Amino acid sequence: MKEKSTTTESASTVCYEMIEAKARKRFKDGGLPMHAMEERGGAGFSVSRRRLLAYAASSPVMTIAAGVGANLATPSSAVAQTTILWSADMESGYLLESNGGEWDEEVVTDSADSSAQLASSMGIPPYSGSYVMKQSVLGSVGGTRMGSYNEITTRVQAGGDFWVSWFDYYPNRITFNNTNDMWNFWQIAGQAQDLSYNPVWTLNVDGSTFYPWLFWPANGAYLAGPHQGESGPKDYKCTTPIPVGSWVRFDIYVKPSRNFTGALTIYMNGTTLFDLSAINTSYPTVPPGVGNPGESGFFYMTHNAYGSNLTPTPATHYVDKVTYSTARMP
Repeated sequence: MKEKSTTTESASTVCYEMIEAKARKRFKDGGLPMHAMEERGGAGFSVSRRRLLAYAASSPVMTIAAGVGANLATPSSAVAQTTILWSADMESGYLLESNGGEWDEEVVTDSADSSAQLASSMGIPPYSGSYVMKQSVLGSVGGTRMGSYNEITTRVQAGGDFWVSWFDYYPNRITFNNTNDMWNFWQIAGQAQDLSYNPVWTLNVDGSTFYPWLFWPANGAYLAGPHQGESGPKDYKCTTPIPVGSWVRFDIYVKPSRNFTGALTIYMNGTTLFDLSAINTSYPTVPPGVGNPGESGFFYMTHNAYGSNLTPTPATHYVDKVTYSTARMP
C-alpha cells in the first residue's frame, strides 16, 4: 500500500580504513556523493519539542530477556535486560504513524519512494509477517529516508547507548561507479551549529563488490573526528559482501558521544563488520540547547534508499522488523 510523505557472536573484525584519493573524491562537490544526503535548512523536518517531551513522559516500553548486550564500547556476552524503545514491522500495511504505521516521517529527494507492500506481491519470501517496507530509487538520482526520532533523542539526552536491528532483503546486487555515485541504506545524522542537517556516519555499499562501506562524511567545520586529532572525511571498508536473495540481519551498537568517547559496532548475520571506539557520533550542543529537534546537537537515524546512476533502475531493497533497543536483540 502506497503512502506519500507530507515532506519532499563473536567474530573477528574485517574492516579496514580507506584513505586513498579516489575514495576522498566522493566527498567533493558534483554529482550525488554525500552532499546529497544533507538536509540544509531543515525543510520538512516535523518533530516538535512539545511532541518529544510528551513522548518522554508517556511512551510505553517493552522489556524482554536478551542473551547478549552490554553498555560497553565493544559489546560483551553478558546477559542483559532489553527494553524495546521503538519497533516497526509494517503489518498495518502503512508506514507513517499518521496513517496507522510506526514511522514518524519520510523525506524524499528527487525520484525515490518508500512504501509498505505485501512480500508475496513483490515476489520475495516474507520475514516476520505479511508486509515489508519497500525502498527504491526510481530514476537516475533519488533518495528516500524513513525516520522515527523521539525515542532515540530521549535516550541520547539521557546519556544512554542503544542498539538498532533490522532485516534487509536485496533481490539483486546494486552496482554503480564508486567515484561519482553511491548506494546508502542507513545513517546517523544530526543538526550542526548552523542548524543545518548533515550525515555523521553513513552505511553504504561498494558499487563493484557489494561490500558494506562505512563513511564519516561529517561537516568538518562543525565536527572534528571521528577520532581525537582527526579531521576531514574518512571511510572504512570490509570484505564480506551483502548476501542477495535472502533476508540479512543487521545489528548496530551505538554509544553516542560529542567528545570522542563514543562507539559504533556493526554486525551482519552475526559477523562483525566494523568496530570503532573513542569516536564522535554527534554534533555538539550549543547551550542553552540540549539537542532537541531544531537545536544544534540533535541526533537521529534514518533507513534509506539513496543513490545515483544505479543498476538496476529502479534499485530496490526491502526492510522488516526494525527495532531500537537498550541491549542487543536475541
